[in-house]
Amino acid sequence: MKVKELIKRLSKENPEHEVVLSRDEEGNGFSSLAGVELFKYLDGEIYSNDDPKLPANCKDAVVLWP
Repeated sequence: MKVKELIKRLSKENPEHEVVLSRDEEGNGFSSLAGVELFKYLDGEIYSNDDPKLPANCKDAVVLWP
């Protein structure tokens, strides 16, 4: 999902509602959203923007932390 798609979806919701993340695809636990950060992403791994081992073909990604 792209940020623009998430913004469009969330813009329909009450801005006072709590944001909760599922622990996994099956809903085996939930936590409130605690943080949002920008990282690089590639093949299921995230990398800091200043990581010296940053692969060249990483994409910018917004990471939501429970």
